[in-house]
Amino acid sequence: YDSKGLKSRFINKIIRIYHKDENDAQSVSNTRWSGKNRYGLMLGYLSFLNSYGNQLYSYPIALVRNLAGYQIYAIANKKGFQEMLKDLKYFKLQAVLLYPFSWLYSKLKIR
Repeated sequence: YDSKGLKSRFINKIIRIYHKDENDAQSVSNTRWSGKNRYGLMLGYLSFLNSYGNQLYSYPIALVRNLAGYQIYAIANKKGFQEMLKDLKYFKLQAVLLYPFSWLYSKLKIR
């Protein structure tokens, strides 16, 4: 579903091939754990969760993946737990239940 609640269809056809360059310091793929990229990624996850809202209950994998992503990048941006919950329009209970796992993952991954 899109942000207006309309059903969308996607065609899984490869149209581009991306080659990851480990030495590229400007690449977001290589610098996603540092700097301003973390803030943008956090806002992207939050926007997805708030835009699709209750429609995500039909897609639990997408819900958990985006909720965990939001929490991990919010932790990386030193955002407090209460502030994280305040920014979410939906999924507050799920956020509370998932938070310990997101916190642990962020402590292991972000150094």
